[in-house]
Amino acid sequence: MGCGASKSDILENEVPADKVEKMAVADQKEETPKEAPKETPVEEAPKEEAPKEEAPKEEEPKPEEPKPATKGVISTEEFDKLEDEIRSLINEGGREKALELWNQFDYNGSGQLSLAEIDKQITEQYPLLNNTDALIRAFYFTTVGRMDTEAYKKANGEDAYVQLNEFMKLLRNIFYFNKLWSVFDDIDTDDDRRVTEDEFVAGVDKAGLDLSSEDARAKFKEIDTNNGGVILFDEFVQFVAEAKIQVD
Repeated sequence: MGCGASKSDILENEVPADKVEKMAVADQKEETPKEAPKETPVEEAPKEEAPKEEAPKEEEPKPEEPKPATKGVISTEEFDKLEDEIRSLINEGGREKALELWNQFDYNGSGQLSLAEIDKQITEQYPLLNNTDALIRAFYFTTVGRMDTEAYKKANGEDAYVQLNEFMKLLRNIFYFNKLWSVFDDIDTDDDRRVTEDEFVAGVDKAGLDLSSEDARAKFKEIDTNNGGVILFDEFVQFVAEAKIQVD
């Protein structure tokens, strides 16, 4: 092969023409872009459902708490008319009417009232107030300030009698203790002058209290200060005063 041969001459001499065509075709085939492999579709994850809101649970009813002792009112309407009459008599007539009423009680003109004089006048003129237990306590509370027979026995002179300046206090006490006795007697269903636990529970509303049976039994034990198993009238009186229950 001479040195002056061109590059095309060299190719023509080394590679036959038909083979060149086949190579060209092969080159074209290689240049044909291959299809991209089909991507496998990715399945979408199922959508999570939003959690359903649970209906609020109904709260279980709480057990009722024991009712505290309610400061109530003792109502004794049967005494209202007479009390209003005496109050009106004194308010409208003033000192003159008050002295007139005093003189009815002080029938012996001693200027002071003994328990016997009070009892006699009440029995004759005001039978509604004729209750020995109430009158005795009204008398003691007016003279010595408490239901204390020993203190009264030691009292002498003016302290042993109701004086004119204590007369209005005496009248208020007579009504007050009669009203309390009336309520006490209503609760005391067997009329033995004592209130048992069952009687107190059954009639606690009459004492101006709104209590459950359980609380009423607990209250009974508080009132029964001498632990005798029953409530006596003086214990009842003390309870009403300490509880500040209005006596109307």
